[in-house]
Amino acid sequence: RLIEQEILSNKNRIFISLRDHLEYFDERVKAYRHPDIAICSNMVYLCSPTAEKTVGIGIIDVELYNTNNPNDAITEIDYFNALKQIIKILHERNFRVELFCNGDYSDYSAAERFLSFSELNDLNLHKRPIIAEDLISIISSFQYVIASRLHAIIISYSYKIPCFGLSWDSKVDEFFLFIKLNKNFLNLNEIQNIDAQNVIDRLLLTEYK
Repeated sequence: RLIEQEILSNKNRIFISLRDHLEYFDERVKAYRHPDIAICSNMVYLCSPTAEKTVGIGIIDVELYNTNNPNDAITEIDYFNALKQIIKILHERNFRVELFCNGDYSDYSAAERFLSFSELNDLNLHKRPIIAEDLISIISSFQYVIASRLHAIIISYSYKIPCFGLSWDSKVDEFFLFIKLNKNFLNLNEIQNIDAQNVIDRLLLTEYK
């Protein structure tokens, strides 16, 4: 906090560059957005062979969302039911679905709970990634991605893998707006009334410019 105050009060400061949350600053501070360095993943790590007709779904612990959004809290059951709707439609369209998390222990535990809850066949949960290369290897193998964590979404974009976001934080919204795909995400508080068919249609129609 003291470092931030020193930067803001420094008369030699010309502008501030941020990955997200530009709304923290008013018009008196010139704040510009820059992408997360994960956007260069494809330049650093070789891409895994893409598995056709495979959709990776990144699981998140909804308590993370609820902590940030106490007035719009959702239940894990609502979240799981929405995922089931999405997966059932994907299976009907002959897509293989694979689950993953970004590496957080609570996310991985949520993914394990979803596996038990879903009672769906042909679901594979990838081993919890330990390092960045693990996560990139998982995500780069998918043809499509549905995720909540920002880095899963950015990595997908880096490898030009169509992605749809189930957003838990405004920084996820901001990234989709940054890449001009403002119809490719919905907030988790909309999960109870999710139009799973529309989510999948949006995903399959995604084109990066």
